[in-house]
Amino acid sequence: MKRSKNKVIAVEIDQILARTLDAFLGWHNELYDTQWTLASLKSRDLSKAFHTKSEGCAKLRDFYDSKHFCHIQPIDNGQATWGALEVLQTLKKRKWKLVIITCRPQFTSVTTQRFIDRHFPGIFDAIYYCNQGLSVADQLDFVPKPVSIMCQEIGADYLIDDALEHCMDCSSLDMTLLLYDHDGEYAYNHMVPKKRPRNGRPTLTATSRQLYQQSPSGSLPENVARVKSWKAILDLFPMPSSPLRHCHYPSKTSLRKRRHSSMRAARALARDDNDPSNHDDDRDCPWTDRDPIAV
Repeated sequence: MKRSKNKVIAVEIDQILARTLDAFLGWHNELYDTQWTLASLKSRDLSKAFHTKSEGCAKLRDFYDSKHFCHIQPIDNGQATWGALEVLQTLKKRKWKLVIITCRPQFTSVTTQRFIDRHFPGIFDAIYYCNQGLSVADQLDFVPKPVSIMCQEIGADYLIDDALEHCMDCSSLDMTLLLYDHDGEYAYNHMVPKKRPRNGRPTLTATSRQLYQQSPSGSLPENVARVKSWKAILDLFPMPSSPLRHCHYPSKTSLRKRRHSSMRAARALARDDNDPSNHDDDRDCPWTDRDPIAV
């Protein structure tokens, strides 16, 4: 994967770093006596999981105010070595700029920041809220913004997201999209809900959805890659080459041999200095028998 100039990697929180959908389903099943599971979701947009959008927005607002949202757990990749935290720390050390682009509304910023500070301290430089899934009343205070527009505004070069629609929207941009499908469990990002554009006007979302549905077997664009683990994400960002890669680093054995050789040479030189036969005798000097030069 080609290294970008700006080196900005944008990461979504929900279902990438946090088990938000699991918490929402647990909250909804407990409160409304339903049996929803992650496999039953047809869309990543929870506001579309209900009969009307207004009902979905109202339930999302109630969920954001619940204890379930405040106690969301991080995603456990089942890998002690290369989980989300370890991979992000590695990318941070390699001088990548890491930011968060989330669909969450901005009024969840306190809870969101607390989660990041607790589980991913010192990793992200900024958090950008797209304010999606808001009711008409909430949109008076918070302006919704598509993920694709947010990526353009901050100059993101890579986006790690679990929503297929977001990746398809951004596929027309000059960036690389990593569609996160945790262990292949996210059935909702294998399909795009069919929906007509409002008033028949084509939009970026409608166009990308149409291209995906018309493509053979729903194949992804060239700049969209499906990944199933954080280790797979790390493999797409190889370690940068070092300017010292052509330097020779002697082994301990060669250093020991070199040290012993130097010690032997020093002892031989000391023996030569102590041997009288190796010193010049004054009697052998050609000028010792001559008369001193008169001045």
